[in-house]
Amino acid sequence: MTVYIITCLANGRYYVGQTVQKSLRTYLLMKRSKAKKRTDRCNHLYRALRKYPIENFVIEPLVECTCATEMNGYEMLWIAALNSRDKKFGMNIVAGGDSSWTGIKRNFPPSWYANISRAHVGILHTGETKEKIRQAHLGKHHSVAGIENITKAQRKRRQQELLEKTQCRRGHEYVEGSWYWSHDTWRVCRLCRRDKSREWRRTHPFYHRRYYMKREGA
Repeated sequence: MTVYIITCLANGRYYVGQTVQKSLRTYLLMKRSKAKKRTDRCNHLYRALRKYPIENFVIEPLVECTCATEMNGYEMLWIAALNSRDKKFGMNIVAGGDSSWTGIKRNFPPSWYANISRAHVGILHTGETKEKIRQAHLGKHHSVAGIENITKAQRKRRQQELLEKTQCRRGHEYVEGSWYWSHDTWRVCRLCRRDKSREWRRTHPFYHRRYYMKREGA
């Protein structure tokens, strides 16, 4: 367990992080590979790894730790001491003290997510960008649990969008008891369903009559 510092000799900026890998050089090469493939976040360090050759980067250990709590504490301490969150000097974005393998989730303030959302409003990907995204995701396979989580998130987002509507497409008001969920992804208006059934019976009297004849015969 190591708290390390990566220094970019090309621009003089540095990055403080943590890892459980024994070989820091291998860890740096792995980060460069991820940056080239664009498979991780587009943060300051990854941008620098894409921009400059690997020879311009030096990785050095700062502290050897014995547990995750100690490593998180030292990482936060070194980030604050070196002021590496300042873009003039460093490439860190957050205060540290967290890594994905520890199972601890970062809790960003709501304003942070709101700023990101506003920054992406109205942005449309070009055909070239869409093709790059498609190429980057080729060969990736989600696990069964991952697919289920994605499906649940999409269903929840879809339900939230539908609940914001106060009327159906034909203008019927959504009140309690006037609608129901279909497969948890579609809001069905009972009045529209009734009108549609009546229209079908009016336009298909033969099939409607035969259906009830079968029921009576059974």
